[in-house]
Amino acid sequence: PFEACVGLEVDFQGGRWDRRAGAFVGRIVYFDRFGNAITNVPAEAFSERVAFDQAVALEVGGRTRSVKLRKSYGYAEPGEPCLILGSHELVEISVREGSAREALGLKLNEPVAIRP
Repeated sequence: PFEACVGLEVDFQGGRWDRRAGAFVGRIVYFDRFGNAITNVPAEAFSERVAFDQAVALEVGGRTRSVKLRKSYGYAEPGEPCLILGSHELVEISVREGSAREALGLKLNEPVAIRP
């Protein structure tokens, strides 16, 4: 899935829980071919604080929106922005049946904060 990154310097590390901010902080490190935004926020740490179907505040691109952590894309409504624990063990920003990159105007390396 990350074949497009061959030869690029991509840092998938650095996403973390920031106690002072009360949020997971990281950045968008990759877009897959469907327009899902892969963050560098580790899925394991995230799932210790956030339950499936729990609403969280997603801050990205100067905007804050409420989204839910979904078990998979199929649990979201068509067109619904959501978070997924991706197969690469990172949190992904997704839109069911759409491109999160386009629908939410996301950019590579953009800072992300997720508040439970």
